[in-house]
Amino acid sequence: MKYLLTLPGKSVQAYGTRLRDALRTLFGVIHQRAQMPEVEFQKRLEAARDEVLQRAARTCRPIGTRRRWPSGWRLMARTISRS
Repeated sequence: MKYLLTLPGKSVQAYGTRLRDALRTLFGVIHQRAQMPEVEFQKRLEAARDEVLQRAARTCRPIGTRRRWPSGWRLMARTISRS
């Protein structure tokens, strides 16, 4: 994640920031598991996971190109969501 924040281009950095924040939320839910009922944990875990996948699937444009980047993220998100 930190690598995305070091790349040139505000759109790539913003993409990395949004994705990093979603992952922080996901890990926050995981670390709070002992303090909540199992049903609540599962609900919050699924919501945080869905947010990570949604943010990862969004693309951004790198400077100087017309192609969308990163192209493999949508495939990765679809693969993860099926597991």
